[in-house]
Amino acid sequence: MPITNNQKHTRLGLNLVRMLFEDGKRIFTTQDAREKAAECGMTDNYVVEALHHLVSNGWISRLMNGLFNISTSFSGMTPIHEFEIAMALAEPAAISHWSALHFHGMTEQIPQKINITTTRASSRNSENGKNQRPFNRKINGVLYFVMTVKEDRFFGMKKYWINETRVFISDPARTLIDGLVTPKHFGGWAEVYAAFRRYFEKLDIDKIIDYALRMDAATAKRLGWVLDDLGTDALILQKLSDIPITGYRTLNPQGPRKGQCNRKWMIQENFQKAPQDNNNAKKKSLRVFMKHMQEVRKTTNNEMVEEYLKNIDYISSEGRIAFVIQGNLQWHPENDEVHVDDIFLKSNYYETSGKHITDNPVKDYLQMYLNHYEIGGTININLDPNNISAAAANLKRTLNKAFLLKNVFSLMTGTSLDLYPATYRELNVINTPSHLKEEQQHTEWRFLPFSKAQEERTSSIVKKEMINSVIKSTNTLFKIEEPFFSIIMRAFDWHANGNKHSNSLNRFINYWASIELLGHFFYKNLDRRKTGRLTRSQKRNKISNLLRHFDVDKPNSQLIKDCYAVIEPSIRTKLLSFLDSITDRNDFEQKLFHPDEATKKSLYDIRNDIAHGTISDHHFEEIGSYRKRLYDAARISRDIISVTVTNLDVLRDLIHG
Repeated sequence: MPITNNQKHTRLGLNLVRMLFEDGKRIFTTQDAREKAAECGMTDNYVVEALHHLVSNGWISRLMNGLFNISTSFSGMTPIHEFEIAMALAEPAAISHWSALHFHGMTEQIPQKINITTTRASSRNSENGKNQRPFNRKINGVLYFVMTVKEDRFFGMKKYWINETRVFISDPARTLIDGLVTPKHFGGWAEVYAAFRRYFEKLDIDKIIDYALRMDAATAKRLGWVLDDLGTDALILQKLSDIPITGYRTLNPQGPRKGQCNRKWMIQENFQKAPQDNNNAKKKSLRVFMKHMQEVRKTTNNEMVEEYLKNIDYISSEGRIAFVIQGNLQWHPENDEVHVDDIFLKSNYYETSGKHITDNPVKDYLQMYLNHYEIGGTININLDPNNISAAAANLKRTLNKAFLLKNVFSLMTGTSLDLYPATYRELNVINTPSHLKEEQQHTEWRFLPFSKAQEERTSSIVKKEMINSVIKSTNTLFKIEEPFFSIIMRAFDWHANGNKHSNSLNRFINYWASIELLGHFFYKNLDRRKTGRLTRSQKRNKISNLLRHFDVDKPNSQLIKDCYAVIEPSIRTKLLSFLDSITDRNDFEQKLFHPDEATKKSLYDIRNDIAHGTISDHHFEEIGSYRKRLYDAARISRDIISVTVTNLDVLRDLIHG
């Protein structure tokens, strides 16, 4: 049956979308499409019409005039986040103000719009890239508010991951500085001041002072007033107090000019704070804690060690660190406590026999339906709160023992277990079972886990469009014939295991496995003329030529490696030859096998360090440094699986000829 013009145009349109997707353009402009059109055989005159048909058929969505995003109906495409759309509205651009405040957890208020800062308005909203007044744009029911600043004030913007997509967001210090300049974009001055108080213990004082000095004198003085009010040492604030200024500035720049004048900071206090205890003892305590947290952050980049160091005074007074082991390990003890040498363990098993179902419904649900049980524990430790560096080293040694305890449990019982930091405290507990009329009050010792890592506290929200896309993709994948179905499903399995919030080293290996198994399979099965795979006779001849250089009187380790590489090519050779059949291998080669500046290691190097046992759970600092590379591995795993599925017809033809 001959191909109709409509089918031809649909195929050209999908090829265009695929090429844009492979270039990382999840959101693209009409001009982006024009630049790619010629490569897929589409004429420039047809681009606009093709985009119209693609929108009508649900392959892409129109965000605004001349701006589109690839739909989740397209294989490998994940939902577009609002921040990702924001990045496309201006160049350069960064999420800022109230949106950034909410992202950093400095406010409980939910912004009603997405705030964006740029040095100039997007070319889609201005002419010749000239500066323009702030503008609003409503897209998919979300209001985007774009503000412009001078180029020398576009600083403090940091890359963050949102659903495996890099976006620029003003860092916490810059976000708070913006609050001092335009509090109306934060919900008012009260919200800005509350954010300072809420985030103060984590705030990088040196950085925020440096940012203020790059702004104007009024901003610097407002920052000085706030930090001074929160108990910052006067010596630290010297740079701010030395800045010359003529006349008083209002604390709230957008509030009325009234209130007492603070001569020290040349600030008119036009903001009424809620009553609070500001005695000298409290200020001194706050200054001590602030300095303590600065030293902690300089000592370690591991979240677990940092959590313990935050509570070093309590741990030091108790003489022990606490933890909780969670998983499918039940402990039904006759005596619910065991104390051996420096280790104390306590079962948190809830015995349901003879108890009303409403006595503890949460515990009932966790144990009966989620197979989730807990064992609390402590290990004795001697920490000096005045020596953070030595305390961190001692903590790591003791945590090694805690992890070893957890791993021995796992090895001997075959159970899936995780360890979380905690405190062990005596609490007043009030039970009011629904079947009883009176309260029952008593005290008991309980293990209270610390807050989990940010990633484990973050969830993804899906909409109906995404649900439909998942079902459609599942049905399409389920129709793939063997042997391709099995290998694709295995890749999905390993990637999904990597997405589970568990040990980061295991997650990295899972992501890598999803990549490596595709390389092995397609290198073995693709036409050897495409991959360069040698026949048995070619291998024999090549090894024979290599062995001619064998010398019993000289080291031959490299010669042996060369011979083995002929017999069993490296994963680099296999993977890149397979990718070369369906996409540009150079980008993947750079991401997989070239070291980055931060860790000085490639993803392949990290894979080898984990696989060969060079690093493990007790290498706290290395794991902290490799955290970003885990996200790189996740993204590349997803990209390679997506490009494989998208080009399965091409691979099938190369295998079957």
